[in-house]
Amino acid sequence: MDLIVSLEGEWRVFRVDGTRLKRIEMEEAGPKVWRIAPGDRSYRLPKLSAARANKEVMRDLGSRVISVRRGEWVYGCPESDRETHGRIIYPVTANVQASLPAPAGEARRAPVIAAIRLDEMIAAMWPVAADGAVGACRVVAADSDADLEMAAPDVAAKNRIEGYRLVVLAGPDQAGAWLAQWESDLKRAISYPRPGEWHGVQAWRIAAAGAAMSWVAAGISLAAMLHGEYALHEAHTEVKNARMALARSLGSIGAFDRDHVAVLSARRSFPLAGSIDAARVVWYPGTTVAMHGRTLSVTLGGAIDRAQGAPLPSPAALSAMLATTPPAPWHFKDIRILPQGSGYEVIYGR
Repeated sequence: MDLIVSLEGEWRVFRVDGTRLKRIEMEEAGPKVWRIAPGDRSYRLPKLSAARANKEVMRDLGSRVISVRRGEWVYGCPESDRETHGRIIYPVTANVQASLPAPAGEARRAPVIAAIRLDEMIAAMWPVAADGAVGACRVVAADSDADLEMAAPDVAAKNRIEGYRLVVLAGPDQAGAWLAQWESDLKRAISYPRPGEWHGVQAWRIAAAGAAMSWVAAGISLAAMLHGEYALHEAHTEVKNARMALARSLGSIGAFDRDHVAVLSARRSFPLAGSIDAARVVWYPGTTVAMHGRTLSVTLGGAIDRAQGAPLPSPAALSAMLATTPPAPWHFKDIRILPQGSGYEVIYGR
């Protein structure tokens, strides 16, 4: 994956080139990126509930936040920073934390200023507290380790850290190798969730089902209060008609459900969160991901694209798609060539 770095309100983008990093443009970056930005933090909050932990992160960042919890650790950033230029964000904060030796038991280690020289001109520096929590990073001009020694006191002072030691995790000749080592197990890497489709659900569609159910319940209650064989027969007839109307309503809602996964999630009859995570992982630029029951299909190309003059998808694009491993329990199931060789469809099942 590529790396994006926040520097004075702009983004610098890097790609692993052997053991080093080389500069590229944002347009060249892939759909998933590592990120170095001051808003990405980590917190050790072992005894707090999710709600209270989120409040602590909000208090520190001073805004609404998006956070991910892993055991006693919470990784967060301002909600406005959950994506950058539409890319899925993997904060380097977690990698920095994993690179430093953890304290044994309840022991506390000395605070650390961790640094990586990204190239011959700039470096990223993070304050790491005694409990291992990683604070706001700072990107500084540095053409030698001596420049890091000069910048470290300022980073420490701004984060109220005393008695620290400077740890250089990688120089410019090893920065690419340091970053690449984390890509072997992306399933365990920290990434911020993206907004779900359910924010755009038309609530009245869901309410229609509830109203229909209430109608049936009301009919049954009315029947219980009616006296006499004739009145009871009439009540049963009304209930029968109500059930038929309900079946028709649910049929319409079922058709809506098949095209709107958010409704299925709201009714708790479909594992939307896991399916969206899987779709996010298998998506590739230029593809369309669709859910069909217990399958995900990723389509590259197609008759419509060809009719509009788009070139045939290359085998390299297909190889890139197949190189992505979906999260469990999803697995590769099949691959199909579209009519007239206009594209490919990769099928995943669960």
